Amino acid sequence: MALDAIKNLAYSTVATAPSPASSGTSLVVAAGEGTRFPAVSFNAIIWPSGAVPTPANAEIVRVTNISTDTFTITRTQESTSARTVVIGDQIAAIISKKWLDDLVATIPVVVGGWDSVVFTTADRATTNSTLTDIPDLSVALAINSWYEFEALLWMDSSTTAGGRVAHAYSAAGAIGGCNGDGALNPASSNTTWHTQLGAAGGTSASIVLTTASTKGAVFLKGFIVTGANAGNLTIQQLKITSGTITTYKGSVLKVRKVA
Repeated sequence: MALDAIKNLAYSTVATAPSPASSGTSLVVAAGEGTRFPAVSFNAIIWPSGAVPTPANAEIVRVTNISTDTFTITRTQESTSARTVVIGDQIAAIISKKWLDDLVATIPVVVGGWDSVVFTTADRATTNSTLTDIPDLSVALAINSWYEFEALLWMDSSTTAGGRVAHAYSAAGAIGGCNGDGALNPASSNTTWHTQLGAAGGTSASIVLTTASTKGAVFLKGFIVTGANAGNLTIQQLKITSGTITTYKGSVLKVRKVA
């Protein structure tokens, strides 16, 4: 998103008021002072001479064109009310709430150095014995790029058969790998593994969560190098034989672009 241009001391007074004064869309500022203002489009405030702007006396307008000292404006911006604009009113370009909101929207979400951090917003369960995407744990990746990722999952299995977890990429042409560490009996034992990213994802080589209905942690750390196709990195789960495997609310996937 492009931010509106800004300029210091962009101030003038109204030499010719809009017609009608409360709805007209053109005004003229003091002679030679149109150059004080930034390139269009931008928001400006109009308020009375000899006063400070308040919600009761000021209107924010959007200046969409400047021809010398003549401004084309769109009225009643940012929830302000129409003012009866008169000769001598003050006008200034401003950094308003809209400008600050636009600025915030241009800042990438960076948490602890990660470009994207997503969480499960509810418990996510499946009875599928084939790999199934875990809702919420998915991040879009760009083409021809290197990414690092980590996932920490809080999970359980309804039976001692346990389950498996995976990382997957939705488009062809990517390579990658993943190290995993997952709970067997959360109170006493765990298992580790390494897998490569395959056509159906990198399924954990080890079964996890083999103590029935007991929550345990599964940690994944890996990388993906994308090719010519954009896609989504997703964490997946499957249940071995019957029963349910659940990834609980608050499990997290973090992704960072390396190159």
